[in-house]
Parts: sequence; C-alpha cells; structure tokens
Amino acid sequence: MPLRASRDGEVTRVMHAPMNDDSFEVDEDSGAVTVKMPPAAITYVSIDNEATQVFDRDTGLLTKGDPQLESDARQVAEEVLVTSALEHGILETAAQNAEAPMREFLLGLGYTEVTFVPMEEPQEDS
Repeated sequence: MPLRASRDGEVTRVMHAPMNDDSFEVDEDSGAVTVKMPPAAITYVSIDNEATQVFDRDTGLLTKGDPQLESDARQVAEEVLVTSALEHGILETAAQNAEAPMREFLLGLGYTEVTFVPMEEPQEDS
C-alpha cells in the first residue's frame, strides 16, 4: 500500500530482498528467533498528473520555449516528494509495516520472541 507523501503524489516502498535460511537465527533453548531484514528503500515515486498543471507557458514571437522544461519540473517535483517522505519517516514506517506481519506470523508458529536486525550489506570484491 502506497504511503502518501503529499496529496499530489505518492512514494512507495517495496521489499525486493529475498529471505532465506540465513535470514533467520533460532535459539532452540529459548524459542526466540532473530530475523535479518533488508533496509527499507524508496523504490517508486509517482506524480499525480490530475493534480499537476502548467501555470504559464509564455513563449515569445522569436522563442520556442524549452521543450525539456516540464520534464525538468517533474524531476524536481519527484525529488521534493522523496525528501518530504524521508523527513516524515517513510523508511521507519515501511520497516514497521514489514516487521509487524512477520512478527505475528512467527509468534503464531510458536516462537516465543521475535527480534529484527538489519541485514548486512553484501561485501564487494576488491
């Protein structure tokens, strides 16, 4: 479900990192499980075309205008949406939204405690 950054656009977060056996560490004695979660990331930004309009497209008799102007304005608007979303905690909210169902699922399986830790970034070969 998209998290709205403003009424004129949306920013969404989707987790693409696969989970495998290495993503879970189980303490057999206590029944606790530690889950390595990938970091939240903004993966899609959309400007609402219905709420977007050009206020002034002034071209003179000898000028054609800048055909790249609308594309540039859209790119700036997307950057503003991302900045606003980050300032309003979209990544923290996304992490909480990813953890909550996983926690309920694992507790439902009988684990006594669920702890989430950041997944380590893969090391690049030198």
